[in-house]
Amino acid sequence: MGMSTNNQKITVSALVVKWARKTLYGGNIDEAAAKIGITPAELSAWEVNDPTVTLSQLKKMSKVYKRHVSVLLLKTPPISQQPPSFRKLPDFDKATFERATFLAIRQAQEIQNNAIYLLESKQNIFLEELRKYSNQVRSLSQKTIELLNVNEESRLKAKTSREQLIIWKRLLEARGIIVLELSFPTKDARAFVLFDKIAPLIALNSKDTDNGRIFSLFHELGHLALGQTDIDEEYNLGINQQNDEFFCNSLSALFLVPDDLLKQHVAGTTQIDDDYVKELAHYYKVSISVIWRKLRDNGLIDKTTFDQIKHKLSSFEAFFQPNQNRTFRANKNTHLYVKIKRKSEFFINEVFDAFNQNRITYYDVLNYIDVNSKALPQL
Repeated sequence: MGMSTNNQKITVSALVVKWARKTLYGGNIDEAAAKIGITPAELSAWEVNDPTVTLSQLKKMSKVYKRHVSVLLLKTPPISQQPPSFRKLPDFDKATFERATFLAIRQAQEIQNNAIYLLESKQNIFLEELRKYSNQVRSLSQKTIELLNVNEESRLKAKTSREQLIIWKRLLEARGIIVLELSFPTKDARAFVLFDKIAPLIALNSKDTDNGRIFSLFHELGHLALGQTDIDEEYNLGINQQNDEFFCNSLSALFLVPDDLLKQHVAGTTQIDDDYVKELAHYYKVSISVIWRKLRDNGLIDKTTFDQIKHKLSSFEAFFQPNQNRTFRANKNTHLYVKIKRKSEFFINEVFDAFNQNRITYYDVLNYIDVNSKALPQL
């Protein structure tokens, strides 16, 4: 009897094995080894010297790391799929995120790489203009408002934060900023941003509150203006910061609640309490923590009042509590709405444009958007 096919030996690249592991398991080498069915010491050895593995082990790695076998047989990792160099996380081997977070980062990278190709290497003019103002946050905020043509309707038309988030996303995407909503644990990250001169990308956490995502959107825009790729675990809205995080927080707060509008709103008000702050939060579609911080920045509340509410400055709670008893009812198009959030309207439009210009095939469209042929007309 001949040798079983699955027992055949194949030599693979240690570089590729390590890359495949750390782009889905980061520093969790023990978990990765357990999933493959070997010891952590064995996996560590595989990542140093080119290992000879069985076909069965190769297939197992493919399944565990969610990489095609053909990719695992490469001599070196694909350049376009190397882990991003996050400013606060230079080495993925030190990351202890959950797999959903690593997958979200991989999905974002894939969309960005495809967008760079579809956009034919044309630099984003909007971002290029914003970067000229990245040395002064107030100037940057004003320029962002000007370039996005933000008016009273864009600020006040929405009835809920969810509607307002869609308005802000569409304004940014109309200027070529890719905005994704992906699902990953909020303990790992509130959002992350992948800087690129052609296809700048912001990934929001769909598990975050609507207010949290709105703040994240313009905080991450700040990182793009600074030319940074970054991942943000938590936003500290305290006042004793003098760094890039403070800059990005200030940009988001200045854009969402401009000082002149807030001062007009508060003029003549005799009592600023929790109820009044909730009204302002509802009006501007932001969290109450942002309003309290803005009131303090503009000298509209005294230090004593501010000290009493400082504990609220790191939270992004909604200004109303959703009905916990409400049940979600999917319809036949729900999966397409989710697809649009995960891929972004901007990216999907670029795919359709490229197809209409005969630059990509029908099958490319299905592959880029990851839908079947029946769903495409509905999309």
